[in-house]
Amino acid sequence: MIIKFNRTALILIFCFALTELNAQYVKVVGDLRSRTSVGVQKTLFDKLDLFADAELGLEQNLSKIGKLKAEAGLTYSPFKFLDFEAAYRFSKNRKNYGNNFKYTHTVLASVQLKQKIERFKLSYRLQYQNIDDDATTYTASTEYRNIYKNRIKVEYNIPKSKITPFISSELYLPSNRSGLYAGKLKSMAGIEYKIPWTKHLLKAYYRNDREITTYMPYTYHTLGLSFLFKF
Repeated sequence: MIIKFNRTALILIFCFALTELNAQYVKVVGDLRSRTSVGVQKTLFDKLDLFADAELGLEQNLSKIGKLKAEAGLTYSPFKFLDFEAAYRFSKNRKNYGNNFKYTHTVLASVQLKQKIERFKLSYRLQYQNIDDDATTYTASTEYRNIYKNRIKVEYNIPKSKITPFISSELYLPSNRSGLYAGKLKSMAGIEYKIPWTKHLLKAYYRNDREITTYMPYTYHTLGLSFLFKF
């Protein structure tokens, strides 16, 4: 009886330990999120603009703060069809849907080509990101990541209207993977509204973030609202 009891106890302990181990690696594969931001853009010199914005992000079906972000940078437009941009971003992100946060520093550099065809405006942007998780936070070790983001965007100028609808699609390509590996696809649809008698813009959008080429890919649905002051 003692041997039988010991075997049963060992089986129960093993099953409990296995359950606890699996619970630590539960992956969230779907969520409803939001992004709300306020930004400013100021023309410093001819063809050179300074911009800055702050953003609040909610997650877990809009019930908890998941991200706080601040960004600032410069945009240089030597020609009507060409933009160069450099920026720095600081963000505080909730880690793996838990109670801990990590601080992230990101350096961005991008080049954008754009062309108007009648009432349509087409653009392609290639952006490089170097992401550094802050080593001073106990929630994450030092980690450097390099990502190339490829975005295609189409805007339509409605006649006699201050509303401009747009759609875009952006593919994330990590530099530490070989071949045609892609990490994420971000698709967006929304409208921009130019506030009368000003240069200020109000933007509302829906965004779909989907992880690709991985096991159990996540899909996040994001509702966004942003306001841009232009001077």
